[in-house]
Amino acid sequence: MGAQNQSELGAELKTWVNRLCQKNFGGAGELLREAAERKAKQLNKVRKELEQLTEETVSSFRLAGDAHSNNYAFGQALEVYERALEYVSRELTPHLWAVVVTQVGKAYHELGIRIEGVALHYHFSAAVESYRRALEVQTQEHLLQDWARTQTHLGTALREQGVRLGGEAGWRLLEKAVAAYRQALEVQTRRHLPQDWAWTQTHLGTALREQGVRLGGEAGQRLLEEAIAAYRRALEIQTQGHLPQDWARTQTHLGTALREQGVRLEGEAGQQLLAEAIASYRRALEVQTRGELSQDWAWTQTHLGTALGEQGVRIEGEAGWQLLEEAVIAYRQALEVQTRGHLPQDWAWTQTHLGTALGEQGVRLGGEAGQRLLEEAIASYQGALEVQTPETLPGYWIQAQYHLAQTHLALETWSEAAASFARLLQVSPDNGEAYYAASVLYHEKLLAFEEAFSLSQQWLNSHPEDLEAHSQLAEQCFTTGRFAEAVEHFARLLANPELDPQIKIPLQAFEIAALLGLNQKAVVPQKFKGLCVAIAHQPEDFSLEWTFGGSKYFIAQAEQLSPYRAWLLELFAALEEKNRNAILSCLGEDVEQVSSTAQSQPS
Repeated sequence: MGAQNQSELGAELKTWVNRLCQKNFGGAGELLREAAERKAKQLNKVRKELEQLTEETVSSFRLAGDAHSNNYAFGQALEVYERALEYVSRELTPHLWAVVVTQVGKAYHELGIRIEGVALHYHFSAAVESYRRALEVQTQEHLLQDWARTQTHLGTALREQGVRLGGEAGWRLLEKAVAAYRQALEVQTRRHLPQDWAWTQTHLGTALREQGVRLGGEAGQRLLEEAIAAYRRALEIQTQGHLPQDWARTQTHLGTALREQGVRLEGEAGQQLLAEAIASYRRALEVQTRGELSQDWAWTQTHLGTALGEQGVRIEGEAGWQLLEEAVIAYRQALEVQTRGHLPQDWAWTQTHLGTALGEQGVRLGGEAGQRLLEEAIASYQGALEVQTPETLPGYWIQAQYHLAQTHLALETWSEAAASFARLLQVSPDNGEAYYAASVLYHEKLLAFEEAFSLSQQWLNSHPEDLEAHSQLAEQCFTTGRFAEAVEHFARLLANPELDPQIKIPLQAFEIAALLGLNQKAVVPQKFKGLCVAIAHQPEDFSLEWTFGGSKYFIAQAEQLSPYRAWLLELFAALEEKNRNAILSCLGEDVEQVSSTAQSQPS
């Protein structure tokens, strides 16, 4: 308090004391009231100054945060927005508080997109929580437009987390995202809020597209059509002339939905959709230049590469090769911006797709040059898998791991391929393709019979109705020397009248071998006759798809089968012949005689 104010207060107190001494209570009261009114005016002035200073402080923090956001420094932006929150109160300044909380949510969201590791899910969850806190103030009753915008932000955070989670949990988040967008569109009408309406239509389309990709089939196709319709609605407002950046982003999203549709269709229809997707990406790149919008440019380059690669896979010869080469160039250009240090998730996603294009080139080229390309593809997948872990990005991890396994198959690095499929099964235990691939690799290529046996047991524990897996386990009982157990399996399976000949005939041969392993020679002639009759029942062009390499190797090594080894190896070699008559001839059977016998017996 200044010296002058202290002097004035001292004089007032002296006058008030004198009046009290004179028992002039009315005068003292008036004097004190006048003093209080002056102080109240000063207090109101200070409060207004404080309120103004608070608004200016918060505004400065928000502008600083926006500047960091525009520079993609979202960690710094978050720090500044959270500093702003220290100077606003939900009780005293609810509207301003909700605006800042929304900005905090946006910063968390952007960080979730850009970091690697389990922290990305923390950031998305923090974004969702921030938006929901803001919506406690931004209600439909009091702040309708703010409520609708924050609903859209909430939907986008839910969508991004759902895409990264995969599985049932991811699907539920996508459903919540769609619901949030639809709620926002009840307020953001085209007539009253056309830009907000268009912006939310774009985000709704992306959520529907993600659902369609996951769902597959006719239902998925319908969702993709809904997504395309939403993008086209948005583009009626987002023109290149008036909203070029929004227009370009929606063009990229539209291209991706068209590409997903094209991938699902064969022939000319699919090619036409892929061509439309490429055209959308190229339109977006007219606005998204590397100099002005580098991250958008890189993201669209990646999607352009994917569409070019899909076209290239469908076209043989030089034209297809050229499209694959263009895809590789697009991916490599994107990776100049999408570095692991700054955009690890985008970097990993693009590495996966680069690997796919390189792998396709490697398979086509063959030889040493093709092998080098396949090895480059493996390096791309392995890099991606350092970021796309089962804990953080399970859906992307499954995709990259699958492509890695397929590339090892192309390179004939069987052990690495089997290990990749086995890792897939650990994360995706219902993946039948991974089970069958690993089972065949262990049994036929690596001759690791115990590993194959164990894998089939694990699979059947959770898939007991899988008849083909039971058939594989029966063969694996044989090749691990469990002859009695194998015979039990064969008897049970062969009693099924609906058993496909492609399974039945190999099982009949394995049963003969297992019976010989148990030295039960007496029943073998009748079993052999039944095998020949079963073959004779098949059409002339019949050949078996079953591979016998693992079992033949076992027969050649098994001590118990040494007396019968030569005959059994001839038996299985015969079953590898290319048509019915050749099989029977190699078995030493008269084709006409066996066929006549077969006609007189039920199949």
